[in-house]
Amino acid sequence: MKKRVFACLMIFFMAGFAFADDISEGLKHYFNKDFERALVYFQKPEVQENPRVQNALGYMYSEGAGVRQDYQKSLYWYNRAADQQYPGAQYNLGLMYEDGTGIQKDHTKAMAWYQKAASHNNPRAQVAIGLLYKNGQGVRQNYEQAFKWFEKAAKQDNAAGLIHLSALYYTGQGTSKDLSKSAELNRRAAELGNDMGQFNLARSYDHGFGVEKSASDALYWYTRSAENGNARAMDRLTDVYRYGKLGQPVDEKKADEWEARAKIAWSTRDDKPSTGKRFLQRILQD
Repeated sequence: MKKRVFACLMIFFMAGFAFADDISEGLKHYFNKDFERALVYFQKPEVQENPRVQNALGYMYSEGAGVRQDYQKSLYWYNRAADQQYPGAQYNLGLMYEDGTGIQKDHTKAMAWYQKAASHNNPRAQVAIGLLYKNGQGVRQNYEQAFKWFEKAAKQDNAAGLIHLSALYYTGQGTSKDLSKSAELNRRAAELGNDMGQFNLARSYDHGFGVEKSASDALYWYTRSAENGNARAMDRLTDVYRYGKLGQPVDEKKADEWEARAKIAWSTRDDKPSTGKRFLQRILQD
């Protein structure tokens, strides 16, 4: 009898390990953007109970990645994960309501989902709430509330939170104007590798906004930003080398190279990525 019980327990534990391996393998392929292989694992009923898998399926159906695009199925899977209190899914539902992706646009419902995700300290949801307050979407415009939520995200070293908080210090909206704090927040975002933080910091050095003016530092950060794909930084470098600015000699070859890269960057620029793309940016950083 004891041997039979032991054997049953071993089968149970081995099945549990296999189940965990299926989730791990599926998510590994998903993170590598090999969606067809990920789907092989995600189609297993027991794997589909995992909230991260449900969230990933929500993305795949939203973007038609490895499956036929189906916004209703995307909403279904996001809701399944959100019901398990998965903050990423709650955030993504907020995005879908904010963008009107597969559902009627509703900033009030978007705010409600962002609030749920933010209750789990999700920094991207905190930024999203801040933007709704800043822009007066679904709520009355309130820069003080925007400042509060951007600050929460910034404290978690979220690059978007740092940049938006920097902008409020720069303009003096929702707080006292402070160019030094604005520059320091952009520095933190820049050091995280964020191209907009790098561009903003370069401008601070270029014009002496909150920091001592420095042509060499401006050039360094414009270059870092441009190498990270920032079209505005590429435009500035084109100007620098075309006319010999920031202490650089005229270099038509470099100017032409940056101008060509800028044209490509501007032509492919997406000012507001889709819900799915924003989710993929988030999950690949987790």
